[in-house]
This record gives sequence, structure tokens and C-alpha cells, in this order.
Amino acid sequence: MRVYQPTYRDRATGQYRKQQKYWVEFRDHKRKLRRLPTYRYRSQAERFARNSDSLVRCRQTGSPLDAGLTQWLGEIPEATIRKLQQWDLLPPGPTVLSDPISVHLEDFEHSLIAKGRTVQHIRETVSAVRQTATPVASRIGEISASRAKLVLVTCGEASTVCPDVQSEAEGL
Repeated sequence: MRVYQPTYRDRATGQYRKQQKYWVEFRDHKRKLRRLPTYRYRSQAERFARNSDSLVRCRQTGSPLDAGLTQWLGEIPEATIRKLQQWDLLPPGPTVLSDPISVHLEDFEHSLIAKGRTVQHIRETVSAVRQTATPVASRIGEISASRAKLVLVTCGEASTVCPDVQSEAEGL
């Protein structure tokens, strides 16, 4: 993995100049060298490189993406996601991040049932998550802590609906 800022020759002056964006170079799960333009700031490009390296490791081992990688995929441009899908680092088609929140809530409800939670607990928990998440975004990839905090602050009853989420948001 390498983070670098390519140079080019300015046609007007003939001088060498650095490109504005940093590029990330890494080897994919098939050991093929890949390069992607990333961000204007080196620290952001280095984070991109670390996450792409983790993505390659997940692809090599067949393990699922962790929460950090999933959140990162929600932050990067759609064109970059399509490129990663083209390179077979992500499954083709829409990602989990583009699924409607209702789909994830159904999965969450099924997981609570599988864990043997009571019907009342399931109903209250899913309702609290729905009341918090639905005004924030329509898709998982759109959710951010700042938007969730705004919803919780503007909704005066949030502390009675889901105090754990309210206290978590206040710490942001």
C-alpha cells in the first residue's frame, strides 16, 4: 500500500507540478496492483489506504465487513464503490448501504426474536430505533451522528423514547 501525489508536466510552462489529489496504490485479493485517486489531504488519503487494505483482507478471508468499513463505504463516492465492485472487492449491485432502513429494521427484529427477547421488548426497541433512524435518513449509508443528534435534540420526547440513544448523542 502506498499513498502518493503524482506529478505532471504543465503544458503552458513546461514545469513539473503535483496533482491536487493524493492517490492510493494497493494490491487486491488477486495480487493485482490497483490505483485510485482519493482526497486532497494526505491524512484522508492514508485513512482511505488503511480501509482499502482492510477491505482486501476481508475479501481474501471471506469475512464480513466490520462496522468501521461499512461506515467508510457510506462516506466514499459512489463512483469509487462502483470501481471497487468492478475489481471484485465488493459484491456487484446495490450495497447494504443503499438498502432502505426498513429492510435493516426487519432483520434487526428477526435477530431479536432469535435471541429470545420478549414481544414487548422487541416492539419497544424496534419502535425506538424507527423513531430515531427514519427522520435521519432513508438508507443506512446516509446516517450520520450529527444528523441523528439533530433529530434527537429537535424531538423533545426522545429522552423518554430511547434514553440510551439520547445520552449517546449528547456525548457527540
